[in-house]
Amino acid sequence: MDHYDITVEHSDTTLERSNTTVQHCDTTVNTVTQ
Repeated sequence: MDHYDITVEHSDTTLERSNTTVQHCDTTVNTVTQ
């Protein structure tokens, strides 16, 4: 169980990084559009 909990925490961190990447992509698209 403990190992599983650690895995879940790591997964959450990965999702946060993914969200940041998506925001960066949106900014790039806006710049190209303008």
